[in-house]
Parts: sequence; structure tokens; C-alpha cells
Amino acid sequence: MLSGNSYYSGLIVENQQRQILKNHYIKIMDGPSEINSVYWDESTKSWKYKMISVEEYHGFVECQHCRKPMSHNVKSDGEFKVVYVKCGCTRDGF
Repeated sequence: MLSGNSYYSGLIVENQQRQILKNHYIKIMDGPSEINSVYWDESTKSWKYKMISVEEYHGFVECQHCRKPMSHNVKSDGEFKVVYVKCGCTRDGF
């Protein structure tokens, strides 16, 4: 059975871990300055890539399967856009 002191020590450690994760998340949310976007080119019937410069970064949507970014919400060229990228599933060849 846990004593009172170890219970409170556990809470302190848990709060410290949450703060570390929060700080890490904030650093991630600073975001990239460029994103290699993927888009469908109707004329060639294939996927093409284009580097998008990012003015403001507003997060991403993750793939349900691999949990890696699938699209990014950014401001580029003065307007807000959803920029699609290859998710981790396609990088691994699944």
C-alpha cells in the first residue's frame, strides 16, 4: 500500500511530466517554415509535389493509422490553406 508521501510524490512527478509534454508540444506547434505538399495533377493523372512557404502554422491533422501528420493548417501567401502531405503509411510503402 502506498503511503501518503509517495502518493503526493507521484502527483508531483505526473505534473512535471505533463509540463514537459506541454513545453514539447508548444515547440512542435512553432511549426515548419516550409512544407513539401502533395497534390493531384489532373493533366498528368499523377501526384506532384510543391514546396509551400509557411507564414503562420496552426497545427495538423494526423492519420488514423500511422498517427503522423496527413495535412497541415497554414497561412501562406496571405491566405489560410490546408496543405496535404504524404502520411507515414505511404512513406513505409503500405
